[in-house]
Amino acid sequence: MKDYAKLLQTRLGDLISLVVDPKLSKCERIKVITLITVDVHNRDVVQKLIDGKITDAGAFVWLRQLRFEWLQEKKRMQC
Repeated sequence: MKDYAKLLQTRLGDLISLVVDPKLSKCERIKVITLITVDVHNRDVVQKLIDGKITDAGAFVWLRQLRFEWLQEKKRMQC
């Protein structure tokens, strides 16, 4: 988990460097900002898991992150 946290931090740095590039189109900049937002959330969740010393996939702290359920018979996601 700690290695993944380092990877996320590196990726965030790379994305931040990319978003300030004046050559990006408006659409590309929006996409990069969206990726940054998602990665910041992921970084925070991973850090909470590390701080809480969560090692069990059945722990509530981990399970509460899983907000969607796949309904096979309807072939769609459900919140």
